[in-house]
Amino acid sequence: MLSDRENSRQRRTSPDSKASEVDVRVLEARRLYFSGDPSKTIEFVDRKAGESDARTKIELDLVAGMALCYQGQISKGITRLEEVEVAARSFDLDLQFRSAAALFNRTSEFLTPTATLPILGRLRQVSAANGDVRSLGGLHLAVARLEGCRGNFLNARTHLETARSFIERAPVTELNGQIDLIDCSLEILGGNLARAHSAARTA
Repeated sequence: MLSDRENSRQRRTSPDSKASEVDVRVLEARRLYFSGDPSKTIEFVDRKAGESDARTKIELDLVAGMALCYQGQISKGITRLEEVEVAARSFDLDLQFRSAAALFNRTSEFLTPTATLPILGRLRQVSAANGDVRSLGGLHLAVARLEGCRGNFLNARTHLETARSFIERAPVTELNGQIDLIDCSLEILGGNLARAHSAARTA
């Protein structure tokens, strides 16, 4: 029979398990990031990561990587997100998906579509293994972004609407803003400024 400590370790490291609780340090890092203060986010993470367990450190570094990109430190941010994506592979599928999605979303903004194909392949693999509506919606959202960057607007719109159908059924809705932003971008490129304005206001 496993001890409490062994049970805890098994839950933390199993790739098929999901963390049932979010560490308060992760919640605070996310709050700082979404409040639009990347500098304080990075300072907080750098202060707290060293005293955190392995999974919490990955969660914190994930937020810090996004904050670095938001701050304009693209190379450092993508490098940190790459390290997070690799480290997350030892943990639950939800963390693996979020790490891969964060890396893809940032690299697709600054690298060529061809250069983003490896991480897109990884994102497809994890979302298929995870199988929930949020992951599948996030995958189609990532493909919609990539197709839009390539100029394949019809394919981008198809994937965007597929993503919307999945994400509307998800219990969490933080991806809705990304849907509206991509929708806005596609409408601008298509010349439909009225719909672009509506999507931007919704986002």
